[in-house]
Amino acid sequence: MEPLSRKQQKLIQSLKQKKYRDQLDLFLFEGKKLLDEAIGSQVEISTLVVEDSYELEFDNGLSIRTVDSVAMKKLSNLKQAPGILGVAKQLKFEPITPKRQDVMLMLDQISDPGNLGTIIRNAVAFGVTHIICSENTVDCYNSKTVQASMGALFKTNMLYTDLSEWIKKYSTDVAVYPADLSGESIYGSDWTYPAVILLGSESHGIEPALLKLSNRAIKIPIHSNIESLNVSSASAVLLAEFRRRLNNG
Repeated sequence: MEPLSRKQQKLIQSLKQKKYRDQLDLFLFEGKKLLDEAIGSQVEISTLVVEDSYELEFDNGLSIRTVDSVAMKKLSNLKQAPGILGVAKQLKFEPITPKRQDVMLMLDQISDPGNLGTIIRNAVAFGVTHIICSENTVDCYNSKTVQASMGALFKTNMLYTDLSEWIKKYSTDVAVYPADLSGESIYGSDWTYPAVILLGSESHGIEPALLKLSNRAIKIPIHSNIESLNVSSASAVLLAEFRRRLNNG
């Protein structure tokens, strides 16, 4: 193991910004949990940075660099640096089409990176690995998104695109169900597969133009005076119900 150079430190710090992540085709992840998930997936780790007091159990042939605790705090995106940080190549996502996909997720203008990470984790938990995002949805490589996904990001296929154009292109191949307060209860609806669950912005909901292109709005019945669920919580409820019906069908 060799010390991390100043040039390498600057490169890692630059990856906190999306424009440099895109330019360099790299992203960051932190902690042993994400390292284990990355090693067990298709993620290509270019450099592993460990605090000099960190006890690394293996190296797996990885390029490993060391830093002191002060430098690690500067490199870390977390309030309490876990002592281990990875630099990895961005995943090679494939185009998403409805073929052979029973349930997909579509996200319109999700702005909170923690919500996006949790939604990705929920999706993978219910067997959904294809996620279509509007171009103004937060970057999936945002550090908060990566951490909140708990490694689920490494098991997904993400597409950032014009949602209206995608729906128009595949309108005869897939049914799009937007989650909207004006919709039918998810517990009383009959659905067609392949299905796309469409979730909207935390503050503004789904764009009206997308609602017009969709098949039928659905909602989660809430038995209290709470207006709606957080978008990541709603994703878990919807995904679980779609998966339950598909498995029981």
